[in-house]
Amino acid sequence: MTAGLAVLLSACAATPPSPEVSLSGSYRHGGETTILTTSADWWQDLGDPVLDRLVARGLASNHDTRVAIARVQQARAGLMAQQSRLLPGLSATGSESDSRSELPAVYKNGEPDVQASRLALDLSWELDLFGAARAARRAARHDLLAAQSGVDGARLLVSGEIARQYLSWRAARERLQLLDATLATLDTTERLIRRRHALGLSSALDVELASGQSLDAQALRPGLNTLMTASEARLAVLLGDNPSQPVAELKDLPVRMAWPAAGPVPTGQPVDLLARRPDLRAAEQQLAAASERLREARLNFLPRVFLSAVLGSQRLTINEVALSPVRYSQVAAAFSAPLFAGGLVQAGNLAQSAREREALLDYEKRILTAVEEVEVSLTALADERRRRELLQGALHARQQALRQGNSLYRAGQIDLLQLQTLQRAALAAEQSLVESQLQTTLNRVRLHQALGGGWQPAPVSQSSSPRSSS
Repeated sequence: MTAGLAVLLSACAATPPSPEVSLSGSYRHGGETTILTTSADWWQDLGDPVLDRLVARGLASNHDTRVAIARVQQARAGLMAQQSRLLPGLSATGSESDSRSELPAVYKNGEPDVQASRLALDLSWELDLFGAARAARRAARHDLLAAQSGVDGARLLVSGEIARQYLSWRAARERLQLLDATLATLDTTERLIRRRHALGLSSALDVELASGQSLDAQALRPGLNTLMTASEARLAVLLGDNPSQPVAELKDLPVRMAWPAAGPVPTGQPVDLLARRPDLRAAEQQLAAASERLREARLNFLPRVFLSAVLGSQRLTINEVALSPVRYSQVAAAFSAPLFAGGLVQAGNLAQSAREREALLDYEKRILTAVEEVEVSLTALADERRRRELLQGALHARQQALRQGNSLYRAGQIDLLQLQTLQRAALAAEQSLVESQLQTTLNRVRLHQALGGGWQPAPVSQSSSPRSSS
């Protein structure tokens, strides 16, 4: 019996299982593997003061972050409740009773009239001999830590979404301006072709082609308008504002945006994600909580010991004879041990063991997903930067061609239609570059989020080692 109890207690003291995930020493698709330090305001890396104000306001009033904070308060209350299990309970009880009858006096010796007043203190305490209550308290503490990581995760998601909607709104507005310039050249071109057609210098096919190009360009405007409206409305919701009202920070902004330079984003090592990403920290704490609850479930096989004590005083009046106050007390000890419950205790144990396994698998999946997101973000950012460089080269070439075309037009060597074609080509290249600048910046935001926020290389003098996955 003693040996079996020792084995059971040893199993209850087991540490949480470690995720069976093999992580590489560096990312496959690049990234600086130097030791990093945290920089909470990662969005400031984009160098946009308007975005800084939007994120600051959003983090203060966004509903998702406030819900996450409410969950922390719930978890803190749960921890207080579990801590109370380790302490004795003390309550005060009182009663007032009056029992009378109209029996003759000779009978009242057997059934007297009784008036009683009672006041007592009741102490009750379940002794945590085997640690079940302490395991529940540790589980509640892990729940609290997971909820606190949830606040960090909500802040990361909200700041990233604010950045995405703000950048999308700015890019759509800039593209609308370029579209207006393109439509102006197309309108001029179409009027010239119609005039040439009236003079017999152009065919009806040329007129239809010019008209179709103009309509194709005009068809882009509704989509860009919708994108601007949707981005501003979403941004208002993220800020906790009424989406039917304009966002004040977007008023009077210049149309052309100074897009951030494509600087490097340090990544560290994949193992760093375990400490850096809020969702991974929360998953780790959830696994620890599930393990503690499994310990508590296993301890349900052991006896439970209870102590109780009552100390009180009562004042009696029997057949109208008042008695002096009478003190009374009661002290008791009891235990309860499961002998047969039809498999109920074992079922609870098996269910909690499955929950621990579920938490472990969820943790492992989150680790792999986090590395996947970083790898994809690194590739997308690098490829879009290369595309941006090519588009910048293409725009430079188109602008050079347009300058030469202007010179040739002034010299009478090309006509206005040819010059309009060069202008539209330059505007189209600028449109493509704006799209690439937006996508590059959005990929940079996604990489920051995949890494768990803002991070920068640690000072050379600082010595630290990356966290082990064990």
